[in-house]
Amino acid sequence: KHIVANGKVYFSPENKGTLPPVEIHIVKRTVYAKNEAAKSFLESIGVKQFDDKAIIELRLERYQSSPEQVDDSYYEDIKQFIAYWKKNPEEKTFFQAHSFLLGSSNDKLYWQKPTELCLDNPFLETGLSELVEIHQKKVIWQRYSENLNETELKDFVEFSKAIGVVYKLEIIQLNNEDAKKNPNNPYNSYEYNWTYTGCARDYSILELEKYLTAKKVSASRLVWNALINATISTAHRASFQPNKKYGEQTVNSQLVYH
Repeated sequence: KHIVANGKVYFSPENKGTLPPVEIHIVKRTVYAKNEAAKSFLESIGVKQFDDKAIIELRLERYQSSPEQVDDSYYEDIKQFIAYWKKNPEEKTFFQAHSFLLGSSNDKLYWQKPTELCLDNPFLETGLSELVEIHQKKVIWQRYSENLNETELKDFVEFSKAIGVVYKLEIIQLNNEDAKKNPNNPYNSYEYNWTYTGCARDYSILELEKYLTAKKVSASRLVWNALINATISTAHRASFQPNKKYGEQTVNSQLVYH
């Protein structure tokens, strides 16, 4: 059968006892077994190895139906995802492209990507569920705690954190345009011509002003923890230089300003 390599075409499994799911296509081993050029060509047009990663990817793509229809097989998949991540911790970004985790908002469930969610009780006391209007993340579904045992739940929390579920605030280096907005920027005027030779280096916490004005203990705690656990030793300073014509000047960062 002739088909188009559309992301679900694979080489024959190395383990002959492995039975691929019916919704994918397998290239016959005889097509490429003794021809490296043929195999290289197939790889170039998107044919993949049918290995553990392929199996996990196919499972990740299953979650298109209503999240209200989750059954026990979903939690078995979650355990398989965690097991794969523990063996391949460098593959954390692989999970970030898929909407396979359940988030709740206003008593409704949604399939979400990891970076679209935040952790809070009963998994980890962060206070983020009180601050959804600031960070705009949905809260990860509480029912995971009812369908995983103690060890599995601990692994689930670590897995969630590793693949990008928000559980804390972090000090970050701002992009050039946001850095230039620093009220202390000595070159914050239209008379200066910013070129590729210039630099605008500044640090803050995303939505810091909103957290500081929220007047909630949870917000204050999150900001404080971000400060005392900062890994950037120069986060209190910002540096600006529009081009080589002007000298670099150092001022308080937006983190300090706010």
